[in-house]
Amino acid sequence: MLSCVHGDVLGVNFSSIEGPLELLGQFATGRVSRWVVGGLRAVQYSAFNSASSNLNRLQHRQQSNSQRNSDYIRNVWAADMATFLLHLPNKRFRERALDMVNIDEIERAASDGKGTIVAGQHLGPNAAIPLILAQLGIEVSVMGSQAVIDFGRPLVDICLPEASGRISWLSTADAHVLFEARAALLQGRVLVGFFDDLSSGAARQAEVELLGRRVQLPLTLPHLAAAAKCSIVPASIVRDGGTHYTMILDAALPPPARDADAITATARELARVAERHIREHPEQWLGWSQLPAQRDTLAATPVMQSVSS
Repeated sequence: MLSCVHGDVLGVNFSSIEGPLELLGQFATGRVSRWVVGGLRAVQYSAFNSASSNLNRLQHRQQSNSQRNSDYIRNVWAADMATFLLHLPNKRFRERALDMVNIDEIERAASDGKGTIVAGQHLGPNAAIPLILAQLGIEVSVMGSQAVIDFGRPLVDICLPEASGRISWLSTADAHVLFEARAALLQGRVLVGFFDDLSSGAARQAEVELLGRRVQLPLTLPHLAAAAKCSIVPASIVRDGGTHYTMILDAALPPPARDADAITATARELARVAERHIREHPEQWLGWSQLPAQRDTLAATPVMQSVSS
């Protein structure tokens, strides 16, 4: 069981996601880049300790289930991402601490020289998915917010220089991002995006059922698959005990036809895949705050079991 102490390092409070991101952001600016390895280790230990203190406060009725759940998941996410940045280049880490299920699905899904969309979800250390693929030698384009790119790219450059050379970053704030993403697919690259951001405000969305709720799911990736006539491979990565991780690639979804019904059907299938993984690992999904009526009933008990075991 994790020791119950409060995490605080370099003056950064780790009681919520802002703490880990603040420290990672300091490294990304280069102001403390010479201490990046030691700092990432501090992120690991402090974020894990903060996750444990979330549980401690719950046990003493000092924190609600929903708040503890959110803080726990986000602190563990930060610690896991620090682990990948520190250790992914190490072949021994990849062999002993990382299992990859159905990794050949990416190659099988590619056709006619086109690339494949890897559709991740906000489950576990999700941002490690493109890093793992790039470390394996795959040319990857990553769609993400400008804020994530601004602090993530310098960290990847410092910690994973070999993988960094295989990653191109596409900001969703760029008006031409969809054209660039389609061009990357037509050039045979793997495009990594995340499809379960329920608060994205995307211009094109579809109403689907997820965990018993009607939610608006962005249609960005299904539309790209239709435009480039390429398959979508759903992907997730979870921690399955201690510091051991499993990245799972589900069976590829065929390119949808370029009509609204087919694109919406693909979004619904992605939601079904996402729900299966969330129900298997509810304590690792970052999306509970977007489902306020569900987060206590579905997530509280599994989180406690996960930390206590």
